[in-house]
Amino acid sequence: ESGNQYIHIPIETVLDGVEYSANPEKQKELTKRIDAGFAGIGIAKYSGYSTQRREPGYDTNNSSIDFVNLEHPTPGYQNE
Repeated sequence: ESGNQYIHIPIETVLDGVEYSANPEKQKELTKRIDAGFAGIGIAKYSGYSTQRREPGYDTNNSSIDFVNLEHPTPGYQNE
């Protein structure tokens, strides 16, 4: 088979969704019921910046609010 294939996931089974984009004008792929914003707005690829959740478990269903940008990379770092 060729082309895109999709699996339907019932929305009530989704715990959290995060959509990443440097461009806030990009078309959303997740429904606003799961995530109304984007994490990483303004961070260019390979810039050395990173993004992390404001606080562990912080979830407003809007990644633009839930995440902050950091001016340094954080590979493997866990916010505790």
